[in-house]
Amino acid sequence: MCLYGYNIYILLLVSCEANDDFKQNILSVMNQYQAVTAIRNDDLFMKFGIRLYFKHGHHHHRWQFIRERLRQLGRLLVEVKKLDSSVSCLSDCISSNKFSAICDEVHKLCGFDCF
Repeated sequence: MCLYGYNIYILLLVSCEANDDFKQNILSVMNQYQAVTAIRNDDLFMKFGIRLYFKHGHHHHRWQFIRERLRQLGRLLVEVKKLDSSVSCLSDCISSNKFSAICDEVHKLCGFDCF
């Protein structure tokens, strides 16, 4: 997948060791909510989480930050799926024709009712 000429997956490359530690220290602690299920079943979410863990994981106090970032994106994906049935994963949301749906859901999740 390309975004502005960059391959997203190349930007998210990390080691296998970080992957195992991420699953043990971050994912295993997260509760089984709808958003967490979306995270565990989505390849791009996992790569994003592993990348955050690779960057911040050596600080134990940052693990909650990583979990919260993943939950925020998971809630966004769950809400976008409700609005647009053609979306099945996070990579489906990264396109120009889904931009307005993503903006609407971000506003809704943030409680921004200006419109």
